[in-house]
Amino acid sequence: MQNELPIIDISDRLAEFSKVKEKASALNTGITAVGADYGHYINNPLSGDKEIYNLRDNLHYRIEASIFHLSLLLQLFDQMEEVIPKLMEEKGDSIDVTRYFNSSQLEINALFDSIIFHLSSMVDYLSLLVYYVSFPRSTEQKMWTQLVSAARDAMNPLSKKNIAKIIIKVDYEMIKKMNDYRADLIHRKANAFLSQFTIKIGTGTTNVFIFASRTILKKYKQKFDSGKDYTITYFIFWLLNELMNKVAEVIYGLKSELETTSYSKKSKNDNSSFKIVFIDQ
Repeated sequence: MQNELPIIDISDRLAEFSKVKEKASALNTGITAVGADYGHYINNPLSGDKEIYNLRDNLHYRIEASIFHLSLLLQLFDQMEEVIPKLMEEKGDSIDVTRYFNSSQLEINALFDSIIFHLSSMVDYLSLLVYYVSFPRSTEQKMWTQLVSAARDAMNPLSKKNIAKIIIKVDYEMIKKMNDYRADLIHRKANAFLSQFTIKIGTGTTNVFIFASRTILKKYKQKFDSGKDYTITYFIFWLLNELMNKVAEVIYGLKSELETTSYSKKSKNDNSSFKIVFIDQ
């Protein structure tokens, strides 16, 4: 399908992927530091309490799974841009080309949705970590939506903590919209992700464009111009980068929470610290 709107795409997918991997590594370091700080301020790691490390490991897994599925998605694009011109050269504009593209497009859609599911699951594990650190003597667990409700509830002790403002902020700016889209996929639209394609064959080069659906772009309408078409790769890189930024805000909030809690057994003047460094290139 020929597209007349300006196309917003990633010019160098490999370079962008390297940046995302570096950011994920920095975020994982910050999450690991929260576990270490929990042992430092609240609970001796030799006491047998391993829940903080289980939560840390689950967060690591969801982040790495998202990055892995992104790598598979990018490999599919590379493969399509190699295979399609060969098919067209051998068989012309035939049903074989269309069949191959449609099959590859479904695989890309599936990987995109899988990344969304992993990121949403990561947010739930982040919520469990937040509540566990904020209330170490409690056995209660809260998923992200429950955590946001508690942060907004003036009668809930979480709302009295500084991290409550961070939770509400990152939910409004990013996470609620992503989870709403995930809910669409599960409960209302079996194929909420729709896409178009444009194939440009020039001097030995084929560019394949699959566009992010209006369904998900409308969730972030303040970020995306309705007069432009954004490719699925542009959107997923944007989503990963923005979400990791928001998770980093929560991790910093947890750091502060650990340092200022009344039950902290270490001196408030202790010099231990960590920093999540994201370098935009």
